[in-house]
Amino acid sequence: MLIGIVVALRWEAQCLQQVMQRPSRSVRWQLAGMGPAAAAAAAHSLIDQGARLLISYGCAAGLQTELPSGTALLPKKILTGNGNELICDSYWHQRFSSQLAKPCHAPLTEAVTVLASRSAKAALAAASGAAAADMESAMVMQVAAQHNIPALATRTVLDSAEQALPAGLVDCCDEYAQPKAGLLAGWLMRNPVRLQALYSLAKAQRQARQTLAAFAQIIENMK
Repeated sequence: MLIGIVVALRWEAQCLQQVMQRPSRSVRWQLAGMGPAAAAAAAHSLIDQGARLLISYGCAAGLQTELPSGTALLPKKILTGNGNELICDSYWHQRFSSQLAKPCHAPLTEAVTVLASRSAKAALAAASGAAAADMESAMVMQVAAQHNIPALATRTVLDSAEQALPAGLVDCCDEYAQPKAGLLAGWLMRNPVRLQALYSLAKAQRQARQTLAAFAQIIENMK
């Protein structure tokens, strides 16, 4: 059976590559870019290539204060932006859960944009009751349901509920979260204090990478 992995960001895909080296007959991933439209295109492409299990893989914004960066998120259900519930496949969820120490099974909710501020995270937490949010998992689940194949999300908290993304940082990156060197340099020069925020985000990313590597190893062992 071919496992298809939808991964939005380039650094997230690197976590897969470090464990798996290259796609195989059993596992294939698609670098999608951010957002539901990109996730849908990647999911459809993987199904066309023969995938019979879809995994939404990557990071998420934390919505609950008790979830630090690097927390393993293995939700049992995912909430769409309009409040619908999408249930992750119970068999595959259990296989993953049995190989993780203390994953968070609370719901993951769909975000319609990058949640850059603490207030935006708090508002979505209050509205949804979810543990974390991302922009791709709900769409991956919906595409899987359209094709009647199982799906689940393996995510990790990047920025915690109490951590705000520096204003303007998102505009300095492309759809794969790769910095645009010129824009980033100008952004830092206009306010050098922003460098400290980048250090904090880099620390959170290191913690998230460890969890994504653990997810990748579980997938590799399933081959």
